[in-house]
Amino acid sequence: MVKNNINKWLSLLFLSLLITGCGGGGEGSDSTTAPGNAAPSVTLSVSSNVITSNQSFTITALASDSDGQIASYQWLQLSGPEFTFTPNGNTLTATAPSVTTDTTFSFSVTVTDNSGATAQQVFSGTITSQNNAPTVNITGPSSALASTQVTLVANAQDTDGTISNINWIQSAGDNVEFSQTDGVLSFTAPNVSENTTLGFSVTVTDNAGKSAQASKTVLINQVNSAPTVIVTGPEEAEKDDRVTLAADAQDSDGSINSITWQQISGPVVELTQTQTSISFNAPTVAKNTNVTFVVTVTDDDNATNSAQKTVVVLAPNNPPTADDVSISVQYNQATEFSLIVSDADNDTVQIDFGDDLNGAQISVIDAQALLFSYTHPANSITSQSYTLTASDSKDTTEFTLNITVVDSTPATISNVTPQNNNDPVLVDSPVSITFSDIMLTSTLAVNSSSGACTGSVQVSADDFTTCLALNIESLSGTTSDTSTYFHTVNVSASFNEDSQYIVRVTADLTNFDDTAIETQTATSFTTSSQDIKITEVSSVQFSNDLPWIEIYNGTGAAVNLQSYSLKTRSINMFNSSTSAETTFSLPSKELENGEYLILQSKFGDDFLVNASVNNPKIALVGNTNDEIRPYWYINGFVELLNSAGTQTIDFVKFGNSVQEPVTPSQWQGGNAEQIISEQGGSLKRELNATDTNQSTDWSYSVFNTPAGPNNINCTIDDDEDGIPDCAEQQGTTFAGLPLYEWGARTSQKDIFIELDYMDSSDVGITPHRTALEKVASVFAGKGYTVHFDVGDLFDQNTNTAPQNFDLGGGNVVPFNSYTPFEYDLSSPNLFAYKMEYSDITRRPIFHYLLMASSGNEDGSISGSGIAEISGNDLMVTMGGWGLTLDTQVATNVTYNYQASTIFHELGHNLGLYHGGDEEVNFKPNHLSSMNYLYQLAGLSTIGNNEGDRYYERFYPGNASCNIAPNTNSHLGSTDDFIIDYSSGSSADLNESTILEVQGLNRNSSLPVDFNCNAINTESLTSFDTNQDNTISILSDVDEWSVLNLQFYMQSAGNRFGVPNTNNSKVHNLQSSPANIETLPSYIKEAQPSSAIIAELKAIKEQ
Repeated sequence: MVKNNINKWLSLLFLSLLITGCGGGGEGSDSTTAPGNAAPSVTLSVSSNVITSNQSFTITALASDSDGQIASYQWLQLSGPEFTFTPNGNTLTATAPSVTTDTTFSFSVTVTDNSGATAQQVFSGTITSQNNAPTVNITGPSSALASTQVTLVANAQDTDGTISNINWIQSAGDNVEFSQTDGVLSFTAPNVSENTTLGFSVTVTDNAGKSAQASKTVLINQVNSAPTVIVTGPEEAEKDDRVTLAADAQDSDGSINSITWQQISGPVVELTQTQTSISFNAPTVAKNTNVTFVVTVTDDDNATNSAQKTVVVLAPNNPPTADDVSISVQYNQATEFSLIVSDADNDTVQIDFGDDLNGAQISVIDAQALLFSYTHPANSITSQSYTLTASDSKDTTEFTLNITVVDSTPATISNVTPQNNNDPVLVDSPVSITFSDIMLTSTLAVNSSSGACTGSVQVSADDFTTCLALNIESLSGTTSDTSTYFHTVNVSASFNEDSQYIVRVTADLTNFDDTAIETQTATSFTTSSQDIKITEVSSVQFSNDLPWIEIYNGTGAAVNLQSYSLKTRSINMFNSSTSAETTFSLPSKELENGEYLILQSKFGDDFLVNASVNNPKIALVGNTNDEIRPYWYINGFVELLNSAGTQTIDFVKFGNSVQEPVTPSQWQGGNAEQIISEQGGSLKRELNATDTNQSTDWSYSVFNTPAGPNNINCTIDDDEDGIPDCAEQQGTTFAGLPLYEWGARTSQKDIFIELDYMDSSDVGITPHRTALEKVASVFAGKGYTVHFDVGDLFDQNTNTAPQNFDLGGGNVVPFNSYTPFEYDLSSPNLFAYKMEYSDITRRPIFHYLLMASSGNEDGSISGSGIAEISGNDLMVTMGGWGLTLDTQVATNVTYNYQASTIFHELGHNLGLYHGGDEEVNFKPNHLSSMNYLYQLAGLSTIGNNEGDRYYERFYPGNASCNIAPNTNSHLGSTDDFIIDYSSGSSADLNESTILEVQGLNRNSSLPVDFNCNAINTESLTSFDTNQDNTISILSDVDEWSVLNLQFYMQSAGNRFGVPNTNNSKVHNLQSSPANIETLPSYIKEAQPSSAIIAELKAIKEQ
């Protein structure tokens, strides 16, 4: 077969080549002729003009030759579907294949004469497709019972195609609903009253559109339907109720012949029956009982149906029972109680407490368990009786709830005046005590005369060795009659000025239930003095120190400093000459009752002086027309006078001073001890001590407490964080600052930082939580705890929130384009801001950080910050740098730059220089945020392209070394960005001979190409790695081990922007001050490189 097909294909190909150019149509001819011989001629005829599928036909070749005879006929199929054909000489008999659409075909005949000449003729025709109609017959029942399911099936066939559609219709009888699916018709035989014939017809259509039909009839035979019956009547009935039950019977295909009734449960009742109903009287039952009847109906074809009805005959109701309840309730407390209520019929019972409870409250705790809560009227001890009801919706029972008030808990003091605080009170102030209970008046007793402490309310000035005579001024209570009970007592006594008193109540006092109060201190208070007093005198070490005294107003009212003057030794700041005594007038400033204020030697410029006016805790003292200022050293005196200088208000002398007060009685006996020549100490009057005008009122402390209570009497600072250990314990404060509540502990090094920030939309000025948390986390990893205070920036609640860096300080301050560190310039400096916005009491504890705009006078981009060395004042000045939060990269840079800069400037405050313990900068082996090489770029990662920061700084863009991006760069997450002080673990880097393979000279270091020539294994001779024009040995330093947190011992930590002093300098006690120390006091950072600003601009424009 394959061979035949190949031969056929080759023949067709050959023939097609022969007849190329022949057209379509019925016939086409061609001939070849040898020279001298005439070609034969040929025509074709076909036996049928129309050829259809599977039809046989004959093609006849009529050939002739004018000069010879026909030798042969050759037939070939040229196109169309494969035919079955037989050639026989000049005829071809063929059978057309089956086709679905009209299809063309062609045959050719070639005739050859006896001389080899040929002629060819082609016949082209069309097979016309034909379609036979489909056939269909229906199978299914010829009859069916009413209400049964009937199915008819259409059996359809198509011999030359497929069935495309089958459709049923009802052709006879009453319309019924039917469904048809895949030639199957289904319906439910209707419920007919007589036999009925239904007719159905189906039409089937084939894919060529021819159709056929068939019909079927089904005889529906009638079926009798049973009758229906419904019984109506009451569901329940009570004794002797007349009950009627009615039967509603129907027959859809006939009529009802009979209705019969039968009782099937319950006590037998006597029935009265009509044609369709029965009636009876409900019997008496002991409990709810079902009485049930069955009704049976029969139709005219003897079909029957039944229905059942039950009537519940109710037993007579039993009312609920309830016990009277009596409870004792605690005074002003809720008390739980339960009720005992039952119902023999198990009915749901409702409890009603009534609408008028005389001010009491009753609430449900557990309704199922009948558990309730009772609250007596507030402050009432009167017994109550309430009538309650229990109802089962049919019957109601009344019962009684009886209430008795008791109080077995000792009373407490709910309010007292004067309260425990530092504000002194006037000597004629009454003492008022309010108790949480109603107290028994008969148990209230007081001392009628001074002496031994008796009675239930006592007042003493000597810890109850003796007590004052008291007078009961008044009693008050819940009623105007206080002869039996009272709530509040007011007593008075003859108090002395400037004295401390303690008030207590004893167990002799009982409440209305005869429960004794626990003996306790009610309050303590200090009476006001006649005038203000001196409470603290600061230590002095150098002649350019700024001494101060602290005064306290305990007069009971505000005073104006203008009413006083200050006499003390003095110094001329111009030439350091001193005077034995000088009287200075005081400025006009209100000092509120109970408040402290320091009078400090005047310093600074007009900006700072003006700022001090707005600070309620400081007043600057000094002449306005010269440089003479208050001053003392280890020996001296301080005298507070009236404004005229004619009367001593308070006086203290110390060391070997021989000064006497203007009013002799203001000092008696010897001098107070010398003041030590050091920073941070002070001579103090003991907290709450009575002013005896003697040296015993005073003692020296190494910790001064400016403008706050003198409550620090310890000298221990074991963790060396500059905070006395006794102020880092629970329940203590430092001069009123609750350091423990803010997180300080004796077991950790604490660093407190108040952070004020200028009012600006520049994100380089506003503090960012992520940056602050980064700084705190680095310190925490080394055992330090940093406590930032940004006020309400991250926490707008009124209370402090250390977890949100809110310690009650931290202020938004006015914007200034230029903020210097020095005085006498064109703009307020950092210290003017600190003077106005920071609490003076914080001075020995807190670093003061100001987020400002610029340190340049023209407000242009300045270095990143300025900070004191070994002090407590620092400033970040990154305004105008172009920092933004617009993209993630920009945000990362802002957070990382701010974190690293705060960390850097704080390092200066803690005693670090740019080279650790020296000012040699850019040392590659000094991996520290203090090093400009790493401050903003972050620390390199040892063993991972560790020279990246070096390349970026000294060879920017050089393809020989600065190829890979920095590892953990400032562009990435703050979590990955590395800031740190150096651990000192790098070996020295000797610039005389640099071995590049040793990298940054740390363990695990990898080579660094210091000369950036794409070779990192060289030995470089006399190579200036840090480009400071010096060949030297560059050393690392363990900065963490040299941090100094005790800035209060340094000049920079006690002054406002004056020169710093050397912590290691020691002076013996003497009568004259040491010379002025001239070491630099602060470091101002260099301008950022143009590359840094250009990069920030590019990031901003992305």
